[in-house]
Amino acid sequence: MIKLLLLGLVFNSNSDNPGLEKTKQKYRNAKLISYTQTAYYPLPDVDLVDSNTVSYTIFNPANYDFEYFARRGSIDEAYQKKIFTEVRHNEKTYYRYEDTVNQSGYLKSSLLKKYGPVSLLTHEWTYVNDTLMAGVSYADYSRIESSWEYEGKKIVVKHHIYISPDYSIARFERKNYVEGKLTQIVIYKFYNYVFEAKASKTAFTTPEKYSLKYFERIKKLKPLEPGVKVPPFKGIDIRNSEIELSKFIGKKTLLLFSATNCGYSQLVTDHINQSDFILEGNIRLINFFGSDLKERVTKYLKRYKVNYPVITDRKDIETEYGISGYPILYMLDENGILSKSLSGSSDIIGFLDSQRKK
Repeated sequence: MIKLLLLGLVFNSNSDNPGLEKTKQKYRNAKLISYTQTAYYPLPDVDLVDSNTVSYTIFNPANYDFEYFARRGSIDEAYQKKIFTEVRHNEKTYYRYEDTVNQSGYLKSSLLKKYGPVSLLTHEWTYVNDTLMAGVSYADYSRIESSWEYEGKKIVVKHHIYISPDYSIARFERKNYVEGKLTQIVIYKFYNYVFEAKASKTAFTTPEKYSLKYFERIKKLKPLEPGVKVPPFKGIDIRNSEIELSKFIGKKTLLLFSATNCGYSQLVTDHINQSDFILEGNIRLINFFGSDLKERVTKYLKRYKVNYPVITDRKDIETEYGISGYPILYMLDENGILSKSLSGSSDIIGFLDSQRKK
């Protein structure tokens, strides 16, 4: 019901605002809209302005739950097939939400959903006047976002959009007033628009050899530190054998945490399944795919001759061991004490090679 109501705001007619209605129709009819956004944020009490630029491509904007791609600097974002992904190329890592509720909360509060042109058109606006900027006349529309009192002072947040002669939103302003005095103005400029009647969408794929991390775990979980005695665990591996940590006491044990959709995990998996990769005789390896189902991991490992235990679908073990991303490798000594903690494919592969049979 809420979604239908929000969409209704886009499609409602308003004879008093013919320019606004033509703008809504233009955005509604497009199957793909791409544009560049630059936001300007003045720093309070300092004569400086921060800015950032993002490029967006939006698919089927008339849908409330529209898909999109975005790029800001070295970071890419994508919302596709109901999955949000943030790719941080500098880290060679991509992030996702483990809980769909958290993902929904992020998307709802994102700047795109709050202040992107498609979302701005879901509100009711009042025509103010025509404003000349850089020799071009723009239709100025406003709305009150919020109004309240704080310590006896009235605070008002007012929004303005400026519609260009070609019926696109060229500018958005968020103005804060205290007792009628303008105290801050944040400006968004939208430009380099492309409107297409057909969307030739290319499926978004995460880069190969990138690691996966979950936003929720980054905030809550940290890898165990060397010197601690690790928690005990019991599990059933993909061959239906019972695996218990206590049975590995007396040997050095490697605990490798991986994910099937993590590119760096793939590199490590390829490495340890080479025909000539053999660990020293007193070292045992247990591989966890705690966030993957058994069926998926079995299919994933089908091309390898796996000769070590693989435990799947055990997020509880990952949580106990502080696993927030992949791949992670723990080395335990003969007494079950964590002696080394490694992350990332290059460090893990280098260490594993140092433990190979000579």
